Amino acid sequence: MFECNYLIQEAVEKSFSPAQPVAEFKKLMNTCQLTKFRAGDSCGKFYSAFFLNQVEDLDTTQKWAAVYMELLNDIKFVNNLCGFMTMFQPADATGMFRSIITMMENDLSHMKENRVRLISDTKALFTFLQTKFNSITDTIKAQVNDVNTLKFCMSVNGTISTWIKYCANLLQREIDTTADPNEIEPMVVYNAPLEEDVVEILHLLETGDAWIQDYIDHDTEPVLTEGIVTAAAMKAKELAVKTEKANRAFDEFIMKRVRNAREKRRNRKHAEMVGEALRINHELKRLLVSLGLGALNPALGVIHWVVTVAIDRATDKRDRDILIGQIKDELEITEEKIAQAERNGDDKAKIELIRFRQRLEKEYQRINRVKYDGSRVNRR
Repeated sequence: MFECNYLIQEAVEKSFSPAQPVAEFKKLMNTCQLTKFRAGDSCGKFYSAFFLNQVEDLDTTQKWAAVYMELLNDIKFVNNLCGFMTMFQPADATGMFRSIITMMENDLSHMKENRVRLISDTKALFTFLQTKFNSITDTIKAQVNDVNTLKFCMSVNGTISTWIKYCANLLQREIDTTADPNEIEPMVVYNAPLEEDVVEILHLLETGDAWIQDYIDHDTEPVLTEGIVTAAAMKAKELAVKTEKANRAFDEFIMKRVRNAREKRRNRKHAEMVGEALRINHELKRLLVSLGLGALNPALGVIHWVVTVAIDRATDKRDRDILIGQIKDELEITEEKIAQAERNGDDKAKIELIRFRQRLEKEYQRINRVKYDGSRVNRR
């Protein structure tokens, strides 16, 4: 299996299942919810476990990554978490997620290999947390307009940003320490910074859910609801129609920028374009872990662009193999997301992800000239 640094759960020990700790967290959250998040004892226990990582059996960053991904992709749990963060104010908000950093540092102290991977996976975990807690904060802001209530949210977001910067600096120091200048080849174009237009496209994909929701909120065009009797059914129909319309608008919005970016690079050297394409897909693979459903189709548009650049005969075999490996990683990430949607009973997400997987397999076949043979026996 091709090594996937940004699929967080791939690093978890095969013997570990997050099911039991996830169930315990949900049970504790439900206890808090029954008291409307006012019971100091149960809410304090949840805060210590979830935000301070005081759970004895969860002793590695990889295990915490698996647990957080399960919980923060569960709609009911996230809704309750919004209520918790609105009502509960910790007496001391310092030390949040510090234990995860300590676990990483303890592991690094006796590791000689895969150090970069561990730091990278930890950074990816905090990036995932940042995306989810930004969404939670926006949800709370839409319901509550009180500075004191938002203090907890601001503390969480600030702490996560601090740990991301810490991991990024540690990662760079590790790379600088271990890199052998004699082994670095003269041309490493794919390590160059991405240009502003590409950075904008990636940022739009990452925040696609917010863009789509804003479009829905500002869509005042009436929706035909003939034959619908109940008010609830009417609202559901209106939301479904507006969501589909917003998804199409977002897709067009992204693809217009992709077409402009392709046109801008038309006369560049092929090696430069391939190098940038690999870097783009590398970033896209990282985003795919937490990408919203509305961003899947435009993300495929970006991947199609990348494959179109690299499919040229002039592309170096090494670069082609890198892209093939990246797409295999993306397919494995998609498989995990399908399994997660199945566990959560989210049929809509499962169907959209299966469609995404099918089209991604076609891109794999374009660049590799053979069909993708996934490692999973039971395809959904």
